[in-house]
Amino acid sequence: MLLCGMPYAVTLRLDAEAAAEVERLRAAIEAEILIEYAPHVTLAVYPDDRDVDELRRMVETLAARWPALAVRFAALGLFVGAATVVWVAPVVTGELLRRHAELVAMVAAGHPHYWPGSWVPHVTLAERLTGAGAAEAIIALDTIWQPFCGTLDRMEIVHFAPVEIVASWPLARSYAGCA
Repeated sequence: MLLCGMPYAVTLRLDAEAAAEVERLRAAIEAEILIEYAPHVTLAVYPDDRDVDELRRMVETLAARWPALAVRFAALGLFVGAATVVWVAPVVTGELLRRHAELVAMVAAGHPHYWPGSWVPHVTLAERLTGAGAAEAIIALDTIWQPFCGTLDRMEIVHFAPVEIVASWPLARSYAGCA
């Protein structure tokens, strides 16, 4: 299934400190980030013809129930292809998977990359790289990469591209730290 037009995404945004670490890694790569939006994990993507008011109501009910979620970013990854993507991966926990499953059970993900069993949680560092560009990115990160922690502390619906935040909800503060 290909999504045409400008789709919607439901995201969990990183707190300011973790977002700054992602921006530091992005700067080291010196590659263009084509979607200008704060560092985040995308939970699902929906086609442009989705009823955004209905989507907003459903996502708002989840955001009201979900506390902020501590995450540890432990690895770098690549989606390899003609337009390679370099990303950092959070340790996949039962709670992260539960939240994804809860969202897509309520509002089935439109794009197959976000279906249960196919979803790979990640935060994009650079996208649309050539093979040589991806290799240069990994070399640039080799000397500065180290695992880091953060908190997914805001849930948003965005319409892209260009990115427009349709709705945004802070998640209740959680005192669970990151090891």
